[in-house]
Amino acid sequence: MIRRGNSSFILLQWKEFRNIFLNTIEFLFNMLYKYMYRYIENMIYIEGERMNYTYSTKLPSFEQFVQLHEASGLIKSKKGTYTREQLYQAAENSWFHISIYDQERLIAFGRMISDGVYQALICDVMVDPTYQNQGLGKQIIEQLLKKCQESGIQSIQLFSAKGKQNFYKKLGFEERELDAPGMSLIL
Repeated sequence: MIRRGNSSFILLQWKEFRNIFLNTIEFLFNMLYKYMYRYIENMIYIEGERMNYTYSTKLPSFEQFVQLHEASGLIKSKKGTYTREQLYQAAENSWFHISIYDQERLIAFGRMISDGVYQALICDVMVDPTYQNQGLGKQIIEQLLKKCQESGIQSIQLFSAKGKQNFYKKLGFEERELDAPGMSLIL
């Protein structure tokens, strides 16, 4: 038999238990939501078909990188004479890079060089031709811009391959003003 004095103690214990229980449920729900959000964020929907691609900030293997570089045609648009090894070393030396894989196959890649404070330059955005026009280039740019936002970088530059200017314009990039053109020098 419980006396009246004990009922308030039991009620207090119940309230504490209830609060701990609800906080635990809320914590678990938030963790599940974050995990599921990251998983869903990596799903790309194309013409009603769900494609499950994975993202990685780990540099792809030399072979994967070279294969994508050649398949995308980006290697042909490079000014200067660079070996495959030099191009891979440039990717290794980047401030940030992002890759998209279909299973184990590298299908898209992009990288940035930066001072990590206020300037970044987007380089080598490439998508396997068999995967183009599926939003992967946009996904690469979005991930690169997200990294800049996280780091507080506001000034982002890029060099566009011929014929790709409209792609970047759709993503918010603007051509430099005529009275402040970019300059380049090939040694």
